[in-house]
Amino acid sequence: IVGQTSNLALNWYSETANTAIYEDFENALTAEWSTYSSNATNGRNMRDTYAAAAGTYSWRMDVITSGTLNLNELVVQFDASVYSNLNLSFNWRQYNDEKHTMPVNFTGHGNYDGVAVSTDGNNWTRIWEYSTGGANWETVGPTSIDSLISIAGDVYVKFQQYDNYAITSDGILWDEIYIIKETIIGTGDNVLNWTLSPDDGAGDDDVVKYNIYRLASPSGPWDASAYIDSVPAGTDSYTDPGMGEPDGINWRYLVRAVDLEGNEDPNTNVVDELGIVLLSYDIDMTSYSTGDWSFISFPYAISGNIETILDDSVLGDSGTTWDAAKWYDPQDVADPWKTYRAGALTNDLTTIDNTMGVWVHLTTNGGDQELTTSVASDYSGSNVAISLYTGWNLVSYPSATARLASTTLPGQADMVAYYNSGATYLVTEALPTAVTFSEGNAYWVHVTSDAFWFVTS
Repeated sequence: IVGQTSNLALNWYSETANTAIYEDFENALTAEWSTYSSNATNGRNMRDTYAAAAGTYSWRMDVITSGTLNLNELVVQFDASVYSNLNLSFNWRQYNDEKHTMPVNFTGHGNYDGVAVSTDGNNWTRIWEYSTGGANWETVGPTSIDSLISIAGDVYVKFQQYDNYAITSDGILWDEIYIIKETIIGTGDNVLNWTLSPDDGAGDDDVVKYNIYRLASPSGPWDASAYIDSVPAGTDSYTDPGMGEPDGINWRYLVRAVDLEGNEDPNTNVVDELGIVLLSYDIDMTSYSTGDWSFISFPYAISGNIETILDDSVLGDSGTTWDAAKWYDPQDVADPWKTYRAGALTNDLTTIDNTMGVWVHLTTNGGDQELTTSVASDYSGSNVAISLYTGWNLVSYPSATARLASTTLPGQADMVAYYNSGATYLVTEALPTAVTFSEGNAYWVHVTSDAFWFVTS
């Protein structure tokens, strides 16, 4: 009898992840950044504490001694070939800086004010120039980069200013630069790994191949009808292309060694997708009672219809039910409160994801006192980007690691609010230094200007 394979494991992967090049100028520039000044002795192109959108430092562009024209440039270069799309966001402020119009396209160094993008660092396409404003800090973007240039290789982003006087008669400050990059991790494949048979390279040393079997049924039969492929002796992995979790089928796999005489090992070590990769998320509801408005969120990378996702009867015990939900949209000044009510025809809150905190009105809260999502997923594989808009924002905390609010929020955040059943409006306001964020809860976050919050899983 041929020795059996063991330790069969499976992984599928195909998820969207957001990461960013983020520069707040609080520390020295890294190697991906470079600078240029046409007047090397008089151009001021540097980190400075004159003013900042957040923190202490920003990037300053003007001249040291007024009267001499000078072009300042700050360029970041990075490989974008693995990304599916790119967006740029930044803060800026100008000090009576006369606008020098940037053309749509130009080559090399041009005496203009604005921001441009390039694939080679020489041929540039304008992505932004100011028309009016900038007397106070302003946020620009997110603005698409990939709609203007190819992102199949290196990408360059250049911030520049041209004039002849020092701040406050000319000059521009830049701060809080984000380049948000979205990528597909993996290919939606199923990847199998196993421990070789003890008769492969040792023992009887008579293994010639490994047979790979795949079925949707958990009970077999593991025969020729389930056979998909073979790999030679000495091979301990196999990729099944395009059969990962995104296809919606929970595939099961079995790998068996075969010897010179055609004997196949009899192991039944079946591995599947769902039991390994994904779980539903259980929102802890023990702080709430029937009739309460709960203040909740979920950290897993899930998005979709709120009624479907927050349905405890699908993967939970049906013990927690609700009839209404509310979320605050700071971008809709005229009607910021969005509502879902069971059976209503005028709902304007239909979609929910792991960046949003919501108020949910409970009709029952029994059983395990957990509101279990109907969709299985996991924490995001990279930072989760949450857009924060000037004023109050109702958000989630999509991370498995509890953190002091002041250590995770951007510098523009000056106040937060958390659930308090005894408070008049069920929340208590506090400084970010006094509140610890944890998963499953919702929070109010107040920012003094628009910002991105990147939450580490």
